[in-house]
Amino acid sequence: MRLSERCGLCAAIALILLTGCEKDESRSSSSSPTPTAAQRAAINAPAPTVQLAPLEVRRFIDGRADFVSVAVAPDGGSALSGGRTDTTLRLWDTGTGQRLRAYEDAPGATHVAFSSDGSEAIYAGPQFPFTVLNLQSGDQGQVSVGHPGQAACIAISPTENRAATGAADPSVLSRGSVFLWDLETGDEAGRFGGHTAPVSAVAYSPDGNYLASSSLDGTVRIWRVDDGNEMRSFSTGRPVWDVAYAKSGLHVLSGGESAAATLWDLSQGSALGTLEHPVGHIRSVALSPDGALAATGGDRLYPKIHLWDLGTGRVLHIYDGHTDAIIDLIFTPSGTHLLSCSDDGTMRLWQQPR
Repeated sequence: MRLSERCGLCAAIALILLTGCEKDESRSSSSSPTPTAAQRAAINAPAPTVQLAPLEVRRFIDGRADFVSVAVAPDGGSALSGGRTDTTLRLWDTGTGQRLRAYEDAPGATHVAFSSDGSEAIYAGPQFPFTVLNLQSGDQGQVSVGHPGQAACIAISPTENRAATGAADPSVLSRGSVFLWDLETGDEAGRFGGHTAPVSAVAYSPDGNYLASSSLDGTVRIWRVDDGNEMRSFSTGRPVWDVAYAKSGLHVLSGGESAAATLWDLSQGSALGTLEHPVGHIRSVALSPDGALAATGGDRLYPKIHLWDLGTGRVLHIYDGHTDAIIDLIFTPSGTHLLSCSDDGTMRLWQQPR
């Protein structure tokens, strides 16, 4: 049935119901009128299905959940989502779209990540700067008691039981700082300075030896983890919202208040090229596990996702379905699918074009 026909049927049913209610007012309150055929059809009609966009595999829906952060388990079988206004962290089955579990008391879990073995969730938000959650038992503890204010971003080391966070606290002492944490003890394991505004994103190199950070100060910086030395600093001249590390360890991709994402060459210390949207800003970026593809998410003016072939710089597909800024993007470990979170209140799973 076409949408126009369905709307016409709904209007007719509503008129029948309204007429029945008006007639009932003249009857005794104890009377129980027999439903009409149209009323029975409305009651027994199946629930409406969500109309998926092209190449959209599924949409994750759960009541009032808002989605601004997503992480995928190392095996790709599940995903974590967090939101700004919601107080629940949700664990999803990526294969079916079903919610596996909801963890309460996670106010404003705006940044989420899985531990390297997938047994724990690490999240941060405005009320809890840094929290480790056991996904099996549901036990959680605030380990980073020394974190100065809100953690603006999180990344998990691929080789050690450590995490990196970027500070969003506006105070002078913590502004622009990148922190390293021991996930076993909660102790601070390092602190890097240099940024002059809040840090928007952090990302580890595949070998865990380096860390990339982006900031609203308009720079992308590369740090050596073992001693905190700044190895590279790239200036964009505009606030940078996101950064991703390539599998090769030789490049990083950043996006921010510009219509173009920039691919940086770490060995040469220069820009390799840009990936441009027609309008708006780049709100989020992601690189595929094999390093061959990139994804860039637009803002409210252009709420679309571009999938890029990094070898040719060509757009392979434009995912069109979100109606507001794409806040977070991540490839699944297989690299065949992409998860996105948007300010439109949805999280979606997309497949690559064939």
